[in-house]
Amino acid sequence: MDEKNNISGERNLPKICDVSEVSVKELFAELTVQSALKQLLPIRLPVMVKKVRKSYENKETHTTTQRIEGIFGTSLEDMIPVSFTLVETTLDPVEAINKKYRLVDYTFALVANMDGKNFTGYSATGLKLMVTKIEEVKGDNK
Repeated sequence: MDEKNNISGERNLPKICDVSEVSVKELFAELTVQSALKQLLPIRLPVMVKKVRKSYENKETHTTTQRIEGIFGTSLEDMIPVSFTLVETTLDPVEAINKKYRLVDYTFALVANMDGKNFTGYSATGLKLMVTKIEEVKGDNK
């Protein structure tokens, strides 16, 4: 905490505030919230890539994103489907299929509900996994 009751390294959110005025999106971006989410929702196993969509570059922000679908787990019994968004990095849509990758750096975000191109709010359930660093797992390493 600093002299203004802010948590060090945070974006100046006051310790005591009007909770009805808190931006949930900004709160989710806080380092301490992301750290807590990573402890509560750990991603330990590598993901096996099953589908890679074409990358997209936002013309206004010049941010490149790419949707990836895959599975976590080591057998059919513990398999969990997963989808995530790569941010500022891409995978080859042909070469990445059926390869295992470790999600090195990632954050959780709220899922936006959209009606066409119009934002209608955030989903009450589910989170979006945003991956900024990914590395291929070579051999049988887990």
